Amino acid sequence: MQDDPRQLQYAHLAERPGLVTGLGVMSIIFGSLGIMVNGITVLYMVLIGFALAMTNNMGGGTINTGSTPAGVVTAVEAQIIVDALHQTEPMSEADQARLLKAVQMAELPMVPPAEGQPWTVQHVTSQIASSYVEDFSFGSSTRPADESPTSLYFDFGFSGSLYVNPGDITFDAWALSGVDTTTVVYDDGTVESYPTNFGAFNPFGGVSVAAAWAMGIAEGIEVLLAVALLVIGIGTMRDAEWTWKWHRLWAWTRIVVALVAAGASFWMIKSFYDSIFNDPALGTQGGKPGQSFTTGMAGVAAGIGLLLAIGYPIAVLLTTRTISVRNWFRA
Repeated sequence: MQDDPRQLQYAHLAERPGLVTGLGVMSIIFGSLGIMVNGITVLYMVLIGFALAMTNNMGGGTINTGSTPAGVVTAVEAQIIVDALHQTEPMSEADQARLLKAVQMAELPMVPPAEGQPWTVQHVTSQIASSYVEDFSFGSSTRPADESPTSLYFDFGFSGSLYVNPGDITFDAWALSGVDTTTVVYDDGTVESYPTNFGAFNPFGGVSVAAAWAMGIAEGIEVLLAVALLVIGIGTMRDAEWTWKWHRLWAWTRIVVALVAAGASFWMIKSFYDSIFNDPALGTQGGKPGQSFTTGMAGVAAGIGLLLAIGYPIAVLLTTRTISVRNWFRA
């Protein structure tokens, strides 16, 4: 009488060492999680890379890289700037007249035209990220039809902002490098200008674009390794002999990629911390952390990531060296 094939199959499964079953199950789990987590990380790093490239390279639009010094704008150019602002957010003739004088006296939170190019309405409006009206008297953001607004606000992205207030016009020029400047032009002609030690700043201004792309590439390779691990895990549960060799090959490759990713992570995190702590908008009160602090912070973050990344590969290398697993795969 022949044996029942199903009984032979069950008997075979009963003989499989627990380490082999655990190896297959964990590889399937970690492979699936790796595809999801690393895939999301790749998308995030690609977006970060594009954002950093735009921040570091663009000279106009809502992400700006400079300001126009005080006193260099002529009366004709000032009128063009006022017309552009009025087109964006209509204002009374009195406010336009005040703004016309103020623009010629303050550092402006907008990038000037390229050398040899004139000021135009389009050049100014292209740099306005947003604008709105504040009417504190009525508790509303809607301007009364027959009254001047309490305050007009223009946001110029990373270049700064402009407030048209009753009694004064305030310019905040935010520099990505150098000292940020606030200039207040009062209606009586008095001008106050001082460095700004707080407020908006660009924490990504000094972050390395190359480091972000390096991390993205490393994460992309890890997605492929996660797919490979999932396939190897499925093969292990089907008792394929080739999975012993491929488990070990995957583990060594994963460790190498993890080391590269840790280096890129350290590079990017350190440049991020250096960018934050060295930004002039933070001021100098109380001092700033030194290189040892930012290096330590980046080292801890990258080190933790590395330990988490190589934990399972090391476990795979140790497990596949055991006698029971080697005998099962005839390795």
